[in-house]
Amino acid sequence: MKNPPLADQIALVTGASRGIGAATAKALAAAGAHVVLVARTATDLDKVEEQIYEKGGSATIAPMDITNSGSCHHLVAAISGRWKALDIMVMAAARYEAQPSIVTISPALQQMMAVNVLAQQNLLSCFDPLLQKSHLAHVVGLTLPKSKAPFPYNGSYYASKMAMEAILLAYGAENAERDTVKVALAELEAVATEGRKRAFPDENKDLLRSPAEVAEAIVAMIIQDYANGWQGKL
Repeated sequence: MKNPPLADQIALVTGASRGIGAATAKALAAAGAHVVLVARTATDLDKVEEQIYEKGGSATIAPMDITNSGSCHHLVAAISGRWKALDIMVMAAARYEAQPSIVTISPALQQMMAVNVLAQQNLLSCFDPLLQKSHLAHVVGLTLPKSKAPFPYNGSYYASKMAMEAILLAYGAENAERDTVKVALAELEAVATEGRKRAFPDENKDLLRSPAEVAEAIVAMIIQDYANGWQGKL
């Protein structure tokens, strides 16, 4: 692409090994950004990185568990050693576990809350110094449509996404006066990911949007810019 809109920008995408995260990483790279690919599985990240380079883009893999605070700080040090700032962060990593409302605190529930809530807070805390060094950084979280009420066995997941929303919106508000970081929450209807297929095996995926479609909408939103604290459907 001649004069790509995100040229010279550094982007970080969590959950970048598959689904919406991988598709968003590819779309950001196609728009000119160098993308840091974050997920737990190095082999899957290698595949995404290879696909990006095949299309003329550039990327760096960063295999890590985002719930591990030490790994997060190590990645910050690695990025700051190569680049002066982080311009874009798309927080696509999420975990879904169907849980009844009366369930006791189980390892599965704890892991879902760790990924969907605590890890998001940790990412903001770790990367804020690099985001502040950008000319104008964009942070995007992915969440549920406001029209979707909790349904059976979905309450804990719904609660985790609402908590994530509160953290990101508060972070955006805390940066309002400095005008250095803009936060957006993209409300997504069902997307045809492998995770969605496992959770809802009988669903007709042909009726759902593809990860690539959603990724293009996310990147277009970043390129066109948005008001800090924006929240709406993509």
